[in-house]
Amino acid sequence: MSIMFTWLFEKDNSIWPVTIAHATNNLVYSVLSILMPSPPLSTFDAVIRLTLGAAGYFIVAIGVIWFDKARERHLSNS
Repeated sequence: MSIMFTWLFEKDNSIWPVTIAHATNNLVYSVLSILMPSPPLSTFDAVIRLTLGAAGYFIVAIGVIWFDKARERHLSNS
């Protein structure tokens, strides 16, 4: 996760996209912690948690890619 945040900071040279990505990560974890039952977990519950966690990372990654493409377009138009 820190590698992705570092890359995002280096690409934009701004702390705000990293802050938003970190907050999104924390929000996904918090929601999953509230919605999912406490241990012991069945195999099904573990798979659901991992799937939802991966989906959260995927959403953040899509946002990072979108932001990078938008930034490149903005810089090329300047």
